[in-house]
Amino acid sequence: MNNSPPARISGFRAKDWIKISRAPSQVINTQLGDKVELECEVLGSPAPEIQWYKGSQLIQETERSVLNNELQDSYHDKAGLAKIKSRFIIDCVTSNHGGFYTCVARAGVKKIKSEPSLLLIEGGSSESCKEAKNEKLQPPRIISWNPTAMENMGVDVLLPCAAVGNPTPEIYWLDQDNNVVNNFRFRVLNNGDLAIYRLAWPDMGQYKCVAENSLGRDSVTTFIYPVLVSFLLSKL
Repeated sequence: MNNSPPARISGFRAKDWIKISRAPSQVINTQLGDKVELECEVLGSPAPEIQWYKGSQLIQETERSVLNNELQDSYHDKAGLAKIKSRFIIDCVTSNHGGFYTCVARAGVKKIKSEPSLLLIEGGSSESCKEAKNEKLQPPRIISWNPTAMENMGVDVLLPCAAVGNPTPEIYWLDQDNNVVNNFRFRVLNNGDLAIYRLAWPDMGQYKCVAENSLGRDSVTTFIYPVLVSFLLSKL
């Protein structure tokens, strides 16, 4: 662990801003019965929230789709900066899935949306979808997480990790030494998010979220970088 004091990060400003760093293709060609995955990556301050729309309708978290990764204000400092990734997954394409999909993100008072992505269905058969629906068993898939975050030292931070699957996946976190997180300031919430209380400089590093059920496992990493409150305030 690096015990040096926090570096002064040139150009970091504690104000509301947002940018889509990766969006789905504008045209996605698929067939009935295929699996489709759309991914949206957003960078912003405070940590962005991502939602998915089909046309003008908000997509609810029904068929293994997407988590609206809303971070609780009580856990998340408004001056932080984070990169958020969110996946929208269609396990088995049917004729009802065709249309335009949009990633919409918010960070504080700022809002941005991706160019619409057209899901174009050509051929195939959706018969396999009926079989898959009857089976209902699915390996874990993490659909929302935070690859990187910079947060003020001394605040409470929430690192999101949402997964889908059947049976419902168990979610746990590993620290930089690949040990299960076990610290009085670290707590895994019921929804899989990792709460870090009173973020400190030694907490800097990479943490791994693991989702696991009887059919398999999925994992992603988050790098947390504590910064000085005085530095952030000087940039306001």
